[in-house]
Amino acid sequence: MGKNADEIGGIDANGEPIIVEIDESKYFHRKYHRGQWREGKWVFGGVERGSGRCFLVEVGDRTAMTLEAIIRQKILPGTHIMSNGWAAYRNLEQLANGIYTHSVVVHERNFVDLLDPSIHT
Repeated sequence: MGKNADEIGGIDANGEPIIVEIDESKYFHRKYHRGQWREGKWVFGGVERGSGRCFLVEVGDRTAMTLEAIIRQKILPGTHIMSNGWAAYRNLEQLANGIYTHSVVVHERNFVDLLDPSIHT
């Protein structure tokens, strides 16, 4: 059985939030830099730390409205979400009256939070 899941995250057996890292990326294919240019597809996904359970969804855009809807569908309440500084993630702690906590790593500055090394993507 694969590690893809309908819903990931939530609260663990000790009552602690499970960490889910999220990100979006654009995929396209041009083998050996030859052939017809293709526009590509945006995908959005999340990976649960520890278990590796994950989801990956093709998206039409990377707006807050699009990504927040997928987060609410795929990530369980109580989850601690870690992301980069993409503007669409700005209000994750306010979603559905605060069902998530959220940490941000701004990749322009560093890839690991200098004050808390557990915060990284």
